[in-house]
Amino acid sequence: MFRRMYQELSVMNPSAASSLQEGLEETLTILRLDVPGLRRSFHSTNCIESLMSQLGQYTDKVDRWRNGRHIQEWAASGLLRLEPRLRKIMGWKYLPLLRERLRQELHLGAESAPVVRQEFCQEVSQELVVVGA
Repeated sequence: MFRRMYQELSVMNPSAASSLQEGLEETLTILRLDVPGLRRSFHSTNCIESLMSQLGQYTDKVDRWRNGRHIQEWAASGLLRLEPRLRKIMGWKYLPLLRERLRQELHLGAESAPVVRQEFCQEVSQELVVVGA
């Protein structure tokens, strides 16, 4: 189906065909991993693009980035401030299943999963409030 669509698009719109070809593997990954409750939510990148747009509006207030940690602090703070306005993705209950399937696909064990420290996020948020961000 995707191959036929690519062939038709390459005649009508080569740029769109190129985009389809670039995203083909990622598009098929969610289908191959067989996590049915998340297909609808992850059929496009709209949820990520929306989040990045909102985060961009928050971080546009910075005139000059001091270093990489400064960028991380603002990003963490921005995400914490945006979190109450975010909606749950449809099929959010299937996220643990997706995590497990991705670990299996990438041949990773549970010990290799990255852990986001909530204390770090709270520290960053408090620092920015003190600074007056």
